[in-house]
Amino acid sequence: MANTLRYALITGATGTFGQALVQELASHYDHFFLLGRHINKLEVLDDSLKRANCTATLIPQDFTAPFDLSILRNHIHEKTKALHFFAACAVTHPKAQPFKDVALTSWLQTFQVNFSVNVMLIKGLMPFFQHDDLAYLLFPSCRFLPAYDTAYAASKAALDQFIENVAQEYVSRPHLKWCLANPGLMQSPLLQALYPGYQQKDFPLARERAQTLLKHLFDNTQAAQPLQKIDLDKPSSPFTIEH
Repeated sequence: MANTLRYALITGATGTFGQALVQELASHYDHFFLLGRHINKLEVLDDSLKRANCTATLIPQDFTAPFDLSILRNHIHEKTKALHFFAACAVTHPKAQPFKDVALTSWLQTFQVNFSVNVMLIKGLMPFFQHDDLAYLLFPSCRFLPAYDTAYAASKAALDQFIENVAQEYVSRPHLKWCLANPGLMQSPLLQALYPGYQQKDFPLARERAQTLLKHLFDNTQAAQPLQKIDLDKPSSPFTIEH
């Protein structure tokens, strides 16, 4: 373990990919701030991190409900003045249906979770990235968007463009490594529920996707551009990295 403790914050930590990412990050970071909807899954992650000689602050949070950023900031302040990894894994994916049938409340809730919450988090958490140590800000950006995924697709497109713009604003802070990453299709209850016709066994495990993504994220820390784009679903190779 490093002499200086390194801190990671993961939203959506109890989702399929969020859990996998936390488990893969345990060998890189010392303390985790974990936000997720399911306290029992947070406690399972806590036990797993303890076995890896890490510690965690568990913060039950459903982003479809009101979110008080000051509570999260207080949790962080109690432990550290610096964050070294942030992953925005919280996501909601409403039932696929024609746009004419989409309820306005469902549309607004999708944008709340997939876009607006992340804007709020970036705005509120940037003071914890004012240090000069290497730090990553990772935003999973799924491009598996068949017809009838209008709200999900639009919210993810908005987040992608927002991150591209913000990363350019921080070009003078090269220690901040912004990343838009499509982890690709993986075995998950969400995918099975949304698209029951797909054969889960044909997709990689979430842990495999997380491992591959982090390998290429960490292997490209010297990239001069402020933003990496990683797409693990491109057919030309197992992974593609764009700078």
